[in-house]
Amino acid sequence: MIDISGVINDTLNMAFLMVAPIAFVVIVHNFMAYVVAGRVMRSTFSKGLYYALGVVFIPLHELSHAFACLLFGHKITGFRLVSFDGGLGGYVNHTWNTKSLYQRFGVFFIAIAPLLTAITMLAVGQSKGWVHLPDTRNLSITGIYYWLVNTPLMTTLLFSSLCFYCIPSVQDFKNSFKSVLFNALIIVLLVYVLIESQLISHWDVERITDSLLSGSIMVVLFSLMYWMLLWITSFIMRE
Repeated sequence: MIDISGVINDTLNMAFLMVAPIAFVVIVHNFMAYVVAGRVMRSTFSKGLYYALGVVFIPLHELSHAFACLLFGHKITGFRLVSFDGGLGGYVNHTWNTKSLYQRFGVFFIAIAPLLTAITMLAVGQSKGWVHLPDTRNLSITGIYYWLVNTPLMTTLLFSSLCFYCIPSVQDFKNSFKSVLFNALIIVLLVYVLIESQLISHWDVERITDSLLSGSIMVVLFSLMYWMLLWITSFIMRE
């Protein structure tokens, strides 16, 4: 028999675990934008770098949304890989059947799809030996410094750009709230079933959770490096 109070408690914990990493990434990113973006956009060089790499990586952000829309059966009503209307960006507009539980379940994952793409690419890069990621459970300023100076410049540029442009927008973050409690409940019940069926173990669940949390931390670290690059280059060719 399922413990209802336990399900409610686990659902709330799961909702927090789903939202916290996204909130952390979005808040840090937008704080840096508030501090640095004005200066970056006043330099022809750093502004050009921002736009040049954005044209390359923003399509990956939008394609992540689009792929997730198709995966969860949402109808794409508008799509631009790159848009310069009101600044550099892009968009994927979509609609869904609110009566469909599957499509409603997908709302959260469509919203955070770019972040999941960045985390996946970091994991692939680590497994292929393209990038060596530090242990996020034992991070220190000294450790981050030595990791950074021992990472090739082109590797840093590639992965920092990838993470920077795959961070969910504020609107994506707001959209993720639309189904977070529903998703958390479904995931908790699914985990219960899988564990009781011995298809997965508690260790598997913890490993997935740790991977998402550590991946989010690495996305923030790489995006901070990109902000630092933009800030440093903003001293070149100032308007």
